[in-house]
Amino acid sequence: MKKILVTGATGLIGSNLIPRLLRAGYDVRATLYKDPPVVVDSLIEYYDCDLTYEHDCKEAVDDCDIVVHAAANTSGANEIQNNPMGHVTPNVVM
Repeated sequence: MKKILVTGATGLIGSNLIPRLLRAGYDVRATLYKDPPVVVDSLIEYYDCDLTYEHDCKEAVDDCDIVVHAAANTSGANEIQNNPMGHVTPNVVM
């Protein structure tokens, strides 16, 4: 069975995708950054990391066959409107 890495496991996309992948029989590794897991299942291999660091990225993808990159640096609409470039660098780096 293929191992799938899902980045952004606590976000809208990641937290909804992970249960579907588990039901389909995939081995799932998922990244966490600041928030605790949304989906709690002993079958999920969680990896605490900061994907803006190359070393963390390399460790996260190790032995994975597929990567679903759903992680993003986000904030509220007001912050984005007042500082639109503030999210560009970390998101591009990831």
